[in-house]
Amino acid sequence: MDQNCQLFPRSVSRFISVQGVFQAFSCKNFTIESFLDFRLDSQDQCDLFDDGSLHKADRTHLITLLQGTLEKQEVINEYLQTALSSQRTVLGLELVTRAILLCGIWELLFSPKTPVNVILDEYITISKCLLSEKGYGFINGVLDKLAGQIRSDRPPHLVEKMDMKTVDTAA
Repeated sequence: MDQNCQLFPRSVSRFISVQGVFQAFSCKNFTIESFLDFRLDSQDQCDLFDDGSLHKADRTHLITLLQGTLEKQEVINEYLQTALSSQRTVLGLELVTRAILLCGIWELLFSPKTPVNVILDEYITISKCLLSEKGYGFINGVLDKLAGQIRSDRPPHLVEKMDMKTVDTAA
């Protein structure tokens, strides 16, 4: 991601949500309120790349996504496990990989007005910032597979061509 580009508020919200889910996995005393107080300024802006440039977040979207992902982890984990090979478990995934996938799957499940291609593009872009090439390829494969299973708004020719084998790319 070009760190100097102007990001849309929902893109910023997705990025921060992934950071929030990661933080929730890492801290016993995590609260959404304290995380948002730390991460956003009074105008809902943040410095995503520690370069001094501020990017505005959509606070409502951020709270909905972060809270929804954390509250629905069990359901999301069940979907995620179906996309993993039998040698992998959800809890065995690296935390950042898991955070990206959980947020993306939450949107596929609970944000039906957001087109699949937007969800895939956003989380692949986030994964390119946070993971290796192999890692974002894994994110792409898992989200694409689950999108075909969860959503019916995908073009029929893409669903028919989708290989429904279990994704087994190393993260």
